[in-house]
Amino acid sequence: MINPPPLTLVNTLLLFSSAFIAGGLNAVAGGGSFITFPMLFFTGIPPIAANATNNTALWFAQIASIAAYFKDLNIQKRAMLLLCITSLIGGLLGSIALLYTSSDLFKKLLPYLLLLATLVFTFGERLKKLFQKQSEKSSPEHPPLLTMLIA
Repeated sequence: MINPPPLTLVNTLLLFSSAFIAGGLNAVAGGGSFITFPMLFFTGIPPIAANATNNTALWFAQIASIAAYFKDLNIQKRAMLLLCITSLIGGLLGSIALLYTSSDLFKKLLPYLLLLATLVFTFGERLKKLFQKQSEKSSPEHPPLLTMLIA
């Protein structure tokens, strides 16, 4: 069992304020984990426990955001179901991988995982547009860019 660090008044205030900011950020644009996860790590919580705590805590904010914006999503139920299933499978696979990852290895991978997440968060919309343009132009002789990257 991992002993958590003592919860001081300063740590409590830091965690509360970062959670408040991250909740608001997630409600508007997403990316609150970029605030809460480093703060959990900074206050002394081990990285795997910080990751689990972060995802569990922000899960409730994500559900509230979905409920608030569901009418504005303008997405077909079939597409929503596919996205939910894909997210569930990815979350389960990531959770299982994390269970079998040592804390030392996770600490070493963490900067690269955060960098990758930052790049996806920053350039995700541009990549989406690029892939959409490529798939519109695709033909059997010229497959979409994503297909070429996977093959």
